[in-house]
Amino acid sequence: MGDDEFQSIGDKIKCLNNYILRKCVWFFALCLPCISSPAATNFPGGEASQTFDTTAHPKAKGLGLKIDVPVSWKIEEGKRPNTIGLATSHNGLGLESCALVINSLQQLGWSQATARSETSESLSIKRRLAEAARSMGGRLIDGGGADLEGLPSRWLLVASNYARDGSSFSYYTANWQILYRQWVINLTCGTVDKSASEAESRLRHFLPTFRLIANSLLIPSRWE
Repeated sequence: MGDDEFQSIGDKIKCLNNYILRKCVWFFALCLPCISSPAATNFPGGEASQTFDTTAHPKAKGLGLKIDVPVSWKIEEGKRPNTIGLATSHNGLGLESCALVINSLQQLGWSQATARSETSESLSIKRRLAEAARSMGGRLIDGGGADLEGLPSRWLLVASNYARDGSSFSYYTANWQILYRQWVINLTCGTVDKSASEAESRLRHFLPTFRLIANSLLIPSRWE
């Protein structure tokens, strides 16, 4: 796709955003098939939320999750085998998106014994955070241990750069990774811009929303 086919810089960014979200395995998915009611999370500006449930989703590997996203975000089916879907702001037209990916320990080459020995503290050692950021194709900005559902988990802010059709773009993401039984849950929320400083600024602006999405995650079987 050449530059003459774009109508504006915004179109270029949107096109690349969609391309990146299709291609990067770790980053992309937040489409949960069953809508629950009522949604519990209130997002910035008083925006209501929609709650989705992975229980019946064939890609969820038998793991039922519930998670809230803003009601104005559009939910689409994920393209990758471990991708449940993608939620994008402004009814699918925005530059912000969140994704949920579920992998099995076996897929990642982890043993049950290794997973059971992990804690939020061990997962958030700086060296391991930097390695995780590199596996996502970026560099670590910040990160640490998390407390999601009382499970071993961590969060990372990651900066990535992409080039396409002679143009370069920056993709800044907030990522949460959670260990639960035989699954690894990955939630990635981010935004894209031609300028690294603008992409980081947008990430910081939307970080409260991204954190609310992450903290809304519920695993019903955890409490049964």
